[in-house]
Amino acid sequence: LETNEVVMQSILLDPRFKKQGFPNNDKYQSAYQSLSRKVQNSPNGQDAQEPETTVGIGPLSGPETIWKDFDTRVTAVSGGSNATVAGILELDRYIAEPLLKRTEDQLVWWNERKLIYPKLYQLVCRRLCGVATSDPCECIFSKAGMVLTERRSRLS
Repeated sequence: LETNEVVMQSILLDPRFKKQGFPNNDKYQSAYQSLSRKVQNSPNGQDAQEPETTVGIGPLSGPETIWKDFDTRVTAVSGGSNATVAGILELDRYIAEPLLKRTEDQLVWWNERKLIYPKLYQLVCRRLCGVATSDPCECIFSKAGMVLTERRSRLS
């Protein structure tokens, strides 16, 4: 089970298991590297929604120029300008959080933290999706559970 990349990422993205869901550190490291590559390559949804706009009012004066240098330094230190570093930091912050109780709902947990971990949340939506039903669709939409394929394939 731990050789399937999707399963390994799902275990790591489940806040009830994380690192504890793997039998040994090698499996965990493999899953971490795989998820790290995914996070680095995924675009941040918030960045795409907030286009930069510039207003041509001339040279900046006042508080904007005072804080511009500070904001640039903070962005460089925190890795905010580099998507690769930001993704790895997001993954590391998630791993450092305490485990969720086994009986609690991991999807509710992720919904509460979707703004804290936007890149991971996008992956969670793809990895932690469950199958709605195990019944074949033809039985669901037939009267009295009769299989429609058998009736449809008859010529008479």
